[in-house]
Amino acid sequence: MIFTCTFKPCSLVKTFRTVFWSVFGRGETNVVTLSEYNNHLTENFGYILYGLYNCIMVTVLINMLIAMMARSFQAIAVRR
Repeated sequence: MIFTCTFKPCSLVKTFRTVFWSVFGRGETNVVTLSEYNNHLTENFGYILYGLYNCIMVTVLINMLIAMMARSFQAIAVRR
């Protein structure tokens, strides 16, 4: 079976964006692109804000999971 690569080489920034969004399960890397306005400063600021939001969201969810597991462990330990 032969696979052909249809992905064209891009810049380092586009590669980083693709890998960063795939970590969070986002298939589309053009979430914050401005199709009509073509303003790169606003687009990059949108990427930074949205990426920061995703990092904070994952950190908060992991902390909540750890807290729930610790509470469950403590409740089981008290019963015994």
